[in-house]
Amino acid sequence: MKYVWLLHDMTNSKLGKKHLPFSYMKARMDVFDPYVSPSDILHAMGFMALDVEEEEGYDAYRTVAPLLLKAILKLDPKLELPSSCTSLSEEEYTKANVWMHALACRNAYRSHKGVKRMTRDEFRTHYEAARSPLLEAPKKRSSSRGGSRVSRKSRR
Repeated sequence: MKYVWLLHDMTNSKLGKKHLPFSYMKARMDVFDPYVSPSDILHAMGFMALDVEEEEGYDAYRTVAPLLLKAILKLDPKLELPSSCTSLSEEEYTKANVWMHALACRNAYRSHKGVKRMTRDEFRTHYEAARSPLLEAPKKRSSSRGGSRVSRKSRR
């Protein structure tokens, strides 16, 4: 961390900015901890899984999820993942229900931590509520009034 501070300080000096003591940089790093928890990774998986709408997204999730699970196991080696989480077979998880894989993994972690498991409805409600609707490109009206309108794309 001292090296990062030194680079930061040298850059500030060249730009004519004021000197920041190392203690300031250390305090800032202590407040804004860059640590990523297994829960953070599982949240990302939940969002990704619910966004799968096309084959490309399904393939991407199937590629990334095992890597994310490896990261989770490195962060929490005592965690035991059930086969419903470690297996991403096409027979079990399709494009339409791949979000259930993310739920299985989330519930495995919640059980490991002694937290109540989420139901399917709770999982979908939890992650759907945090998604922001996408905006479609402006469309021209065919009515006599003219003008354009931006509408929110309906999601599920």
